[in-house]
This record gives sequence, C-alpha cells and structure tokens, in this order.
Amino acid sequence: LRFTHEDAGPPGSSRENVGGKRVRDLDLTGASSKWSQLTLVVSGRARGLDLCIAEALVEAGGKGVLFHLSAHTPPPEPDDSFAEARRRVLSEFAGELRYAQMNVRDNKSLDGVIARIAEKYEQLDGLIAAAGIQKVCPAVDYTVADATEMLATNYTSVFMTATATARQMLRFKTRSSIVLIASMSGLVTNKDLISPVYNSSKATLIRLARNLAMEWGRIRTVAAAGLESMR
Repeated sequence: LRFTHEDAGPPGSSRENVGGKRVRDLDLTGASSKWSQLTLVVSGRARGLDLCIAEALVEAGGKGVLFHLSAHTPPPEPDDSFAEARRRVLSEFAGELRYAQMNVRDNKSLDGVIARIAEKYEQLDGLIAAAGIQKVCPAVDYTVADATEMLATNYTSVFMTATATARQMLRFKTRSSIVLIASMSGLVTNKDLISPVYNSSKATLIRLARNLAMEWGRIRTVAAAGLESMR
C-alpha cells in the first residue's frame, strides 16, 4: 500500500514502504523497442489517487508528467504533497516526475500542454485520466451550477484529455494505452453514498471507455470492411 499523506490509509498503516520500489513486477524501462523509457501523463489534482499512480509509474522507470486539472485556474506550483513525492524519487528508479498546470475548461490550453509534452519527449505512450471531484449532497438540493461543474471535471475534462492525448499518439505513431479511472459507484449503487452526479458521471466514464476502445482499438479486417460496405 502506498499513502501520499501522513493521515492517509487505514488506522495503524505504515508509510515506511513509500518510495521503497514496491512495484518491482512492473518495469517501464526498455518497454519500447524505440525508446528506453515510456512517457506517461496522469491527470488529476496532484495530491491524491493520481499522485500515488504517478509515483508508482516513476518507480517502475517511466517518465511521468502529472497534470493539475481544475475547474478553475490551478496554481503554477503543486502543493506539498507533490513536493514530498518528488523527494521520494530515487535515482535507481530511472524515472522522473514532472508537473504541468492547466484549466480543464480551456480545451485550447489542454491541446497545447499535451502537444508540448509529446514534443519534448518525441513520444506519448500512455494516459491515466484520474481527474474527478465529488459533492455529497441530496439530489433535491443540487443546483445546476453544482451539476455543471462536476460533469465538466468528471466527464468533459476526461473526454477532452483522452482525445488530446490520442491526437499526439497518432502524430508520433506510438503504441499507447489510455486508462480512464472510474469507480465502483459507476456500476453499483453504494448505500448511503449520497452523490448522484458523481456516481452517474463515473457510469458515463465506463461507457465512454468502451466507446473509445471500439473507435480507436478496432481491428479492420476484410470481414469488417465488407460489413461496412453493406450499410
């Protein structure tokens, strides 16, 4: 288990294993025949699940670029959690952890940031989209502004991040993977988790992932081409 904050994790949990190369079975060095390391983008707020994921990727030898995705203008520098995570990166990991800022509602900026990352490393091998916010509130008390802000972050920003990343993957012709972080709340109704917009946004992400996989991961065979011509 890896915990970013001092008070994270279950009672009695230890933080001694953080930075201790706990993901030995995952090796991202030499994973590509063309490049010695993989360049991976993790989107989120640079302090929770996304930061833990980015740390694990760096321990495995990847070059991780972690985005601060916010409904508003994010700070130019991340908070102390990110700084602490960078201090834990050891030279033996062979990976690196970087930070980039942007506003999820600015699609032009999003395209530009993703493009600059791909251009810097001349590759873009993967995206883990983990941006998300939650508001625990009875459905009858939700406002249009509440729902709009949550969907802008939990769905629209994830969709736009995935498409911006896909454009660069196609541009640099990299064999890549895109992972969208959803939730069990997108599949089941968790009793007493009164967060209807969050739960439904995660269900939408699951459907989005399946649609993108169909569109981008489809194998064009002779049979498939024949079916298309019959439509």
